[in-house]
Amino acid sequence: MLALATALDGLRPRARLAVATLAILFWATLAVRLPAGSSPADSSAEKDQLLALVRAEGLDRESLQLHTSWGTYYIAQLFGDPGRLLVYMRGAPDDPRRLEEARTLARERGRKVLLISSRRWERVQTPAVEATLGRPGRIWQRGTWWAVEYDPRSRTSATDAPSPSLRP
Repeated sequence: MLALATALDGLRPRARLAVATLAILFWATLAVRLPAGSSPADSSAEKDQLLALVRAEGLDRESLQLHTSWGTYYIAQLFGDPGRLLVYMRGAPDDPRRLEEARTLARERGRKVLLISSRRWERVQTPAVEATLGRPGRIWQRGTWWAVEYDPRSRTSATDAPSPSLRP
């Protein structure tokens, strides 16, 4: 602001009046457009409430957070516990290979998986999720946003089974 004021100070009175008029018009257009303004669809109070619950319950320090939305991943990265472990995988509930990677990472670190998504329930708890992560342990919902906890530490999958030569 000081730099702008200094720059304007060197102008003739008529030029200063023109700049002041432009500034007033700019602010007036914002005032006119404000009532028609809206928040983006992926931004919601429910999402913020769910992420606040994740932090308040300590879920961010005891789980691997698997975010299917960049917005929740970004917020969790900025405001989560310093010991947080999180990944962003768009479309993860439909991708068994990526779900297996998340499950393995969580198991290696002794953590549960916390799937955070705004999909419909049928698109959160998909057959791939059930086959890889199992049934949900705990579920939290705020509006259209879900946080679903899975405990893959006690679950085995085809990739965990010993090879035939190692079986007793």
